[in-house]
Amino acid sequence: MTATSVPRRSTSKVGELVLRIEEDITLGKISVGTWLRQSDLEKVYECTRLGLREALDRLSEKGLVHLESNRGYRVVDVDEQKLTEILKVRAVLEVAAAEETYDKFTAASLRQLKTLAKSFERMVAEGSVVEQEQANRLFHASMLHPCANSELVDLIFELRNRTPVTSNRRKNTATRLKQACEEHHKIIALLDKRDLQGLRAMMKQHVLGDLLTKPTKS
Repeated sequence: MTATSVPRRSTSKVGELVLRIEEDITLGKISVGTWLRQSDLEKVYECTRLGLREALDRLSEKGLVHLESNRGYRVVDVDEQKLTEILKVRAVLEVAAAEETYDKFTAASLRQLKTLAKSFERMVAEGSVVEQEQANRLFHASMLHPCANSELVDLIFELRNRTPVTSNRRKNTATRLKQACEEHHKIIALLDKRDLQGLRAMMKQHVLGDLLTKPTKS
């Protein structure tokens, strides 16, 4: 994995097809609720019908698409409870990754993070939802790059991919996007200081957002 790439976990043709479709769903190129016409997908991804069916079955197992009898595959939305559960697990993993990487950043890698943070800011100001998500993922991939535990990194991105950016319950408001920009720079400052305690708290805040202040349902 390069410092600015998102982890790729498969080299088989079907595995690569799964990753391509999964990324397009996650980034919002394919919106939640979309019915996936196999004839169209064969052309877009230049794949066989057999390979596509296997890829869609794998995506169904991941919970990203659902096969409905006599209708085909549809991209699944994420309900509020499921989203909350995923984010809480992600927060634990992101903090664990921070503990492994907080003291491994060089001046050069911190400069790269600053560049990616500024790129995300530009996309928030003038880019599309897809461009914003791409820039955000590149920042986090770069942040996770020093982590030697590849399974931990893969799990984090696997969970990110379960919450498509176009999910109705995951729309980022202008306020939240601005806050995310500010948090990126705070994360960089904490990494520069090698402040593990502060970084733990900031990563939890960054992932959970207003879930930290929401009252727990009895």
